[in-house]
Amino acid sequence: MGEEIDSVITDLLVEIGNLEFDGGEDAGNDLDESIGNWDDIVFFSLLIPAAITLFVILLYAVGLCLGLFGSVGSTTRTVGANIVSTGSVIFVIFAIILWFVVTTMFIVGATMDKLGCQTLEDPENSELGAVSSLH
Repeated sequence: MGEEIDSVITDLLVEIGNLEFDGGEDAGNDLDESIGNWDDIVFFSLLIPAAITLFVILLYAVGLCLGLFGSVGSTTRTVGANIVSTGSVIFVIFAIILWFVVTTMFIVGATMDKLGCQTLEDPENSELGAVSSLH
């Protein structure tokens, strides 16, 4: 029995020694490329909301200036009011889209935490474990 175990362990160690890992020194370069791709994604995902916010602030500032410096009853004040209204509409549309994104991410994250993380941490007391033990 002991010889069989030694034989299996020896064969396993020989197989592990024969493994060849792809990449070698180039594996770090692949990781650098992946991290570089994520940097671009994070950069643009933060740049777009910042650009929209800056655009709305710019609309508010232009509308405020046109409203303040236009003469009474002129079309300049009307244009200023329209620009401020446009900024408000863009801001509300952006807020609704952002609300949907945040809500979706929260629902997915909470579900994954409940079903995935808590199941891995404590399988006996998890809700997924309780459901699977019924079947």
